[in-house]
Amino acid sequence: MIPIYGLRPLTQDERRNLFAFFQSISQKPEESHTVTTGGLALAGLVILLAITGVAGRHRLKPVRQRLVERARLEGGRSA
Repeated sequence: MIPIYGLRPLTQDERRNLFAFFQSISQKPEESHTVTTGGLALAGLVILLAITGVAGRHRLKPVRQRLVERARLEGGRSA
């Protein structure tokens, strides 16, 4: 700021404005959204896992039945 204000000092009004600005930003702590974001991500993961579990719970049952039937027909011999 020296190249800009080196030859012209701040006016009284500019000083008051800067002082008010610095005071206002020093009083408010910066909000952290980490906990909120983490909670939403965890909730999304749980929802996706639940959807996957519901959608795929009967997926392997027909495959297992075919394997069991084939094993019975072959008399338990391995391929």
